[in-house]
Amino acid sequence: MWTESYQWAKLSKQVPLKNSTELVCSYRIPAGSDLDCKNYEKPWETFDEYKEQHFREWEVIMPREKENWLHGTCNCPKFLKDYICKHLVGLAIRLKHVQPPSEARAIPIGMKRKRGRPAKAKKALIVQ
Repeated sequence: MWTESYQWAKLSKQVPLKNSTELVCSYRIPAGSDLDCKNYEKPWETFDEYKEQHFREWEVIMPREKENWLHGTCNCPKFLKDYICKHLVGLAIRLKHVQPPSEARAIPIGMKRKRGRPAKAKKALIVQ
């Protein structure tokens, strides 16, 4: 989760602030490979238009307190299933609410971890 979130946070996607209150901020996040959110002037008339508008962007609601970033919400399918997603964690990384672990930063952007359990660290001062 951390690696995927860190890589998402480093993308050049525009994340505009939708609205803000004294307790929470609401952000619009473009879905998929889109780099920015589109504004629709007219309301949808067919179900296909609704799907296109609804699944084109995700809404992340983030508390203003840095310690409570885990209490944020997102309307993407991953969050609705697992109660955490790369958008929520990635936005917390972008807003500097949390620091990702060094293992997440070590993997180059666009690459995934290799399969299996990570290798144990070798003893540093023992000559083999």
